[in-house]
Amino acid sequence: MHFRLMTVFRERTQEPKGTHMGDWHTIVKKPMAANVRFTLMALTVVAATVVWASKDGLSLAQVATESSPAIIQLTYWGEFGQSPERFNVDGTGFLVGREGTFVTAAHVLGRYRPSSGQMSVIIHQRDKHGAGFWFDVIETDKDHDLALCQVKNFKPMKDPKAGSSQRPLSTYRPITSLKISAASAVPGDLIATIGFPLGSFASPVVQFGNIGATDAMLEAVPQFPAGRRDLMIVSVSANHGNSGGPVISLRTGEVLGMIIQYVPAPLLQFNGQGIPQQSGLMVAVPAKWIAELLDRHHVSNKPIGLKERIVL
Repeated sequence: MHFRLMTVFRERTQEPKGTHMGDWHTIVKKPMAANVRFTLMALTVVAATVVWASKDGLSLAQVATESSPAIIQLTYWGEFGQSPERFNVDGTGFLVGREGTFVTAAHVLGRYRPSSGQMSVIIHQRDKHGAGFWFDVIETDKDHDLALCQVKNFKPMKDPKAGSSQRPLSTYRPITSLKISAASAVPGDLIATIGFPLGSFASPVVQFGNIGATDAMLEAVPQFPAGRRDLMIVSVSANHGNSGGPVISLRTGEVLGMIIQYVPAPLLQFNGQGIPQQSGLMVAVPAKWIAELLDRHHVSNKPIGLKERIVL
């Protein structure tokens, strides 16, 4: 932390060559004082956040390590799966049980056709390659933008030791699954989101944020007539491909909700044209909706932990 502070000061003051680190304070100019105070305040807030996470919960890195193997890509392969050149990541999903069940957003399945190969899920190998698995849709709840699905030929096993398998160990796919929180989210809760924004990443992208609001009335989300007051606002910037990704508590490591879309910001007017802007806010459905979906189909939410060393 001290080194970072010094780096900020050196960059802002453009310290002349030959100046020693111990003399940095002698060249801070008065016009920079406000910027320096702001920098100190910002760094203090960040440091306090890191300390809180490490003492009272999990670090972002811990959540990423434990949860990323549960995150899957939902991919489109063209009409009836016959046009791989049209490959696209349509969204994200996450495993919620021990039998290959996963949850995603209903709208992510807009191009799904049963037993066609048109859409598949990709679970990445250790070497970052991944093959598609076909899957079945158990239920699509469009009122709540939720879908429950089942990966076909899901055959988990203990991670083999070196020399005990004919397959290279790099081709196995480590998996975990996520626990759905029984507790409701609280505004201010620190969270992580994990998904495949923009569809161009071989590994899921981890982002840090917080629960901005709960019980939100969102007139900008007209397609949710059911339980609109239960929707959450998540303070994190995301993109196409994040839909269906989990919102994970940094306190417990459990799922507080699921990303369904971003909150649109007013268009930036430039030369008479409206330019889309990121609001830095996302809409998420609450954990209780996911739990109700699992209960309707008697899906056990007993998670697979990283220490179990389960692979496909």
